Amino acid sequence: MQTINIKPDINRPLNQSRYLTLHQCIERLKLVSGETRVAGLMRWMGVNKTSYANWRRRETIPYGAIVKALLRHGISLDWFFAPEFDLHYPTPDQLSGVNEQRLHYDAQRERTLKVIVALEAVEPVLRRNGLAFNEKNRETMLETYFAAKHGFVPLQKALIQTALALKVVQPRSSTRR
Repeated sequence: MQTINIKPDINRPLNQSRYLTLHQCIERLKLVSGETRVAGLMRWMGVNKTSYANWRRRETIPYGAIVKALLRHGISLDWFFAPEFDLHYPTPDQLSGVNEQRLHYDAQRERTLKVIVALEAVEPVLRRNGLAFNEKNRETMLETYFAAKHGFVPLQKALIQTALALKVVQPRSSTRR
């Protein structure tokens, strides 16, 4: 079995010496898989046997395929891709900011989805009452919609009454959506 040099070559620029080449990736994959031939390795990875020829021709490293194969076989990505790096693993305290951002994003996404659902209910009411689907009308109707959703008034009654009030306050608009 051929061994591979994973230590940096001091004669090559840093950006080329510290990262694995396609050849090194294939050799490391052969090492962890126990396969000696490329065809066997491609089977082990779960990819088409012609994939290797495409990777060589394109001079690309198939990170996605490699990561999937390594994870499927329980092999450390750190060990495979960064054997000479002293990697830092974040502590739970360092990840708390990420979790807070995710919670904020999830809450924002949920609010956005609620507004979309509300707009889908509001638009037909505005259209039936000949009102423009503009910012002012949407805002008024959305306020009514959410107030009704919280149980202050029945939703359909609130939307219809608000649309009728808007109709009285505003002249009939020719700029509808």
